[in-house]
This record gives sequence, structure tokens and C-alpha cells, in this order.
Amino acid sequence: MKHIILVGLLTSVALMGAALPSAADTVFSSPQPQHLAQRALNPQGQERLMESLNLSAQQKQDLNKIRQKYQSQMEGLQSQLRTRQNELRALMSGNASDSDIRAKHNQVAALRQQLGDLRFDSMLESRKILTPDQRKEFAQLMDERRGRRFNKGPGRRN
Repeated sequence: MKHIILVGLLTSVALMGAALPSAADTVFSSPQPQHLAQRALNPQGQERLMESLNLSAQQKQDLNKIRQKYQSQMEGLQSQLRTRQNELRALMSGNASDSDIRAKHNQVAALRQQLGDLRFDSMLESRKILTPDQRKEFAQLMDERRGRRFNKGPGRRN
């Protein structure tokens, strides 16, 4: 149950903190949104986060409601985004016109914006559930996670 409760909070906040890739990265090498979500939802990390934030039963219940509220919308947009990204890759590797490629890129960008807006809305609602101390602790934990993630690149050892 603890793992489910943090899905919304981690998805909305952790993914909001990740920089969106450039158009070139999107076409050639960016991770799919579900991969980002899977990394953000590491079960051991969730357990540590729950313990660190010391959420009350009511807070857990409220966060779960927020997650449920946004989950299907986010999944639908992520599916559409994956489809449009694949279409963009196909256009880039084929003989499509620049205008067709640009139009597909604009579709990808619009879906990313919609997904980002949903994540942000979810984050704002989740933020209201946490106490000021829990917000500070959560921000510190997310900074640490981002630091570890960005320090683990090709050729780096951590």
C-alpha cells in the first residue's frame, strides 16, 4: 500500500524536476516517459521516502486520492506521446518534408506540455497535503536523487 500512495507524489514531483529533453534528444535517444516513471518509482526509494517524510494515515490517503485522480489522464497522454515520438522518429529517418516533421514535432511538444501541466497540477495538490517540514525534507530528498541520477552517466562510476 505504501508503494501505491507515493506513485502520484513521486510521479508528479520527481518527473517535474527532470529537465525535458531537446527535440533532437526526443527523436534519437530520449528515454520514454514510462522509463522515467519507473525510475522515479523505485520501490526501495519509495519506502525510504515514506519513512523519511513520516506521513500520517490521512496524508497517505489524501495522496492516494490525488494519484488516482491524475493517473489515467497521465497514462493516456504518455501513450499518445510515445506514439507521436515514434511517428516523429519515422519521419526523421524517412523522406518526409520539413513541414511534416515540424508539424509532428509540434504535436509532440503540445503533448509534453499537457503532460507537464497535469504533473504540475498533481504536484500542487500533493504539496498541500505535506507540512512545511515535510515539503523541505521532500525537496532535499529529491535533490539528492537528482544528484545521484545525473552523476551516473556514461563513463562515470558511483
